[in-house]
Amino acid sequence: ISTVSIEADPLLFPDTRFLEKPRNLLFLSTEKLKNSLLTEYPLISEVSIIKQYPMSLLIQVIPRQPQGVIKHLGETWYIDESGNTIKQISAFTGVSYPRLDCPVENLQGQPAVIPEQTQSALHLTASFHKAYPGMLSSITCNADGQSYDIYLTSTAMKIRTRKDQNNEYIMSSLQFLLKQFRIEGSYPKMVDLRFEKPVISNDHESSPSSIQQ
Repeated sequence: ISTVSIEADPLLFPDTRFLEKPRNLLFLSTEKLKNSLLTEYPLISEVSIIKQYPMSLLIQVIPRQPQGVIKHLGETWYIDESGNTIKQISAFTGVSYPRLDCPVENLQGQPAVIPEQTQSALHLTASFHKAYPGMLSSITCNADGQSYDIYLTSTAMKIRTRKDQNNEYIMSSLQFLLKQFRIEGSYPKMVDLRFEKPVISNDHESSPSSIQQ
């Protein structure tokens, strides 16, 4: 192999010296090389390796996709649903990701060391990304360790949920409620989904009034 071309952000491959050792293109195991890359670089989600005869190799890389942004010790970290972190790469520049105001312990490892509450918030963020792309503005992990405050991009409404709630329930409840609010032409200041029936309020804390689904 005389030429190795890599289609990826340079920060995903800080050290490519392992690709410089002599290799025979004909006998190269692309599956073995792919597994080595996925092990060596945990920020990679998928790898495609294409032999280009007579002596070239093309490596195409898809990075892990962030679910949110965490500010920690003055630095910005992108973090995916599995807890893998990226400080900053050009692929994410100009893209808006939800902010996670949640506790973390150590963002240097792969995956990062994050509390269960923060991990659940990441799963919730991923559910929003699938159901309502671009709608989620931020999630705050509350001090009780059991609940979240969710903020959307299109309204100042706060949505409060529990850590142990099913994300599909949260998504379906919001679908119904947002449709109702659009029909009515106004949004409450808060929707509390922690109870059997959603509690709506024009205060930023929950009140006894509820809405029927």
